[in-house]
Amino acid sequence: MLSADGQRVFTFVSGDLIRSDVISFDSPEDGKVLADLAETLGRVQVSEIGNVKPVDAGSTLKTVAEKHCRMRDPGACRVARWLLQPDGKETLSPVSQTSLADYIRIESARKSVQIWTSLATLFPGHPALGEKPPPPPPATE
Repeated sequence: MLSADGQRVFTFVSGDLIRSDVISFDSPEDGKVLADLAETLGRVQVSEIGNVKPVDAGSTLKTVAEKHCRMRDPGACRVARWLLQPDGKETLSPVSQTSLADYIRIESARKSVQIWTSLATLFPGHPALGEKPPPPPPATE
């Protein structure tokens, strides 16, 4: 559900209400940044008339971020910086303060094999997962 002011999204995850901020893309510069990010990630460029050509192999996320985001902070630059986060410093989204490792630890603490399997599918090999699913909690009567 989107908030009335359009600034937050509310959703349920594993029975918990989660609130996430929405990135605002109002700067004319955002379109250029997002297009360059898409072309860099997809390794193809689409011209104004729809022709597709490979993107120069030297085009990297870092190059895109340096080109567009040096002095400005349009919403799209938050996405570029988020994609460039170093291993171990990743957050859940460009607007989240929660680290990926903390999220995995919080969710794993529920001691659900189903949740652990979902996390392992989304984040294979992440160190916060551990080697195997956690044991189920003791049965209560």
